[in-house]
Amino acid sequence: MQLDLSGKTALITGAGRGIGAGIADVFEKAGAQVVRADLGDAADLCLDVTREEDWKTAIDVLAERHGALHILVNNAGVMFGEAIEELGSKSLDVLPAVNIRGVQLGMKYGFLAMKPGGRFGKGGVILNLSSTAAYMSAPGFSAYCASKAAVERLTKVAAVEAGRAHYGIRVNCLYPGNIDTTMVSSLAEELVAVGAAATEEAARDILGKAAALERLGTVEDVGKAALFLCSDASSFITGAGLTVDGGTGLV
Repeated sequence: MQLDLSGKTALITGAGRGIGAGIADVFEKAGAQVVRADLGDAADLCLDVTREEDWKTAIDVLAERHGALHILVNNAGVMFGEAIEELGSKSLDVLPAVNIRGVQLGMKYGFLAMKPGGRFGKGGVILNLSSTAAYMSAPGFSAYCASKAAVERLTKVAAVEAGRAHYGIRVNCLYPGNIDTTMVSSLAEELVAVGAAATEEAARDILGKAAALERLGTVEDVGKAALFLCSDASSFITGAGLTVDGGTGLV
């Protein structure tokens, strides 16, 4: 069965690069009208996910340009590595603001726009990007792991709220593993810094071989999983999480 998003409008945050860009590419190939939101120049819409006013503006722009919102992908996120006794403002303030508050605000304005009587009122799908870090204990990444665990729980609560309220909105999440992006490059640098690998190339090899499939994932791998959860093929799936990690949790 071919997954088709023709006639759908999708807003993807953090879509200027990495996983967000990969999801956007896959959705466009499936026929969706994609609005790439980010803070950089490679975006259709400038959106700081931590700012409520930016979300209000985003909905206004969607109404003006497309008159619809069928899919919202809350992908924007940051990752910092700090030991617990060294936690500073980046881990205590910036990271949760983007990774948790950004998802909360996205779902808030997604609900308000998609639900019956809302700006668009046609229901839809919200997909949140968690991470395998949500259920792993990665030394030096306590703040990141905690934020992604929060995304997992937010997703499940939102799915129940939307379902019980008959909003016609499904809410799911993805758990990407080691995907070949700048975040993995940063993680490779951390492995070298703590002496776990001699070079960044060796670190990337270690990260790839941690998976049963013995390779790093690609942004297209994540995009294809996102396509399934945002398509009608998953119409009876909500509150679920799909792991895209090449079997890292199996070995």
